[in-house]
Amino acid sequence: MASGSLALVVRHSTFAVGVVTGVFLAMAGALPFILLLIADGTLNSRLGRMVEDCIGEGLRKLPGVVHVITDVSFERLNVDHEPACQGGPGPRRGPEGRDVAA
Repeated sequence: MASGSLALVVRHSTFAVGVVTGVFLAMAGALPFILLLIADGTLNSRLGRMVEDCIGEGLRKLPGVVHVITDVSFERLNVDHEPACQGGPGPRRGPEGRDVAA
C-alpha cells in the first residue's frame, strides 16, 4: 500500500520526481567509482592512511605535545603514534583520579 501511495505522489509532484531522479542519478554515478575502488583493493589502504593522518593531527593539537612519532616497528609490535612531550609523561593516575607510584 505504501509503494502505491509513493507512486501516486511521485506521479503528481514535479518536485518529488526531481528528488527521485536526482537520487537515482547520484547513486548510478557513484556506484562504478565505489566498485572500482573495492575491486582495485586500494579503498582500505586509502581510508587507513586518512584515519592515521587525522589521529596524528589530533595528537599534535593537544597541549604540551611537541612532536608525534608515527609508525615505529619492533620485532613483534608496531606503535602507530607516540606523542613526545616537553616534561615527559605526567603522573600516572588510578581509576579514582589519584596519583599512583610508577
